[in-house]
Amino acid sequence: MELPIALQALQFAISGAAGLGLGLIYDLLRALRRRNRRLAILLDLLFCAMALLLFLLLALYPGHGILRLFMLGGIGLGIILWFLTASRPFLAILDKLLTLL
Repeated sequence: MELPIALQALQFAISGAAGLGLGLIYDLLRALRRRNRRLAILLDLLFCAMALLLFLLLALYPGHGILRLFMLGGIGLGIILWFLTASRPFLAILDKLLTLL
């Protein structure tokens, strides 16, 4: 069964947004890991569980039961976009907030 191009574009856009969210979660956990190195393994496992849940949800809902290869590319591009644009200022602000707390 073929997918219409519009549906593929929508799935790719949703995957890109999910990649941005995954980058944000990674930076949140990275800021916590910098504060307490003993939590590194636990926070890495938490990130892996969240990424697995994200992949499952993408496959079930926008992918209609299939995680397509271009969806993984969308996630990757979203993560790259996050790290090239918003990661550095976000970490600086988060570091200041954690210092205040």
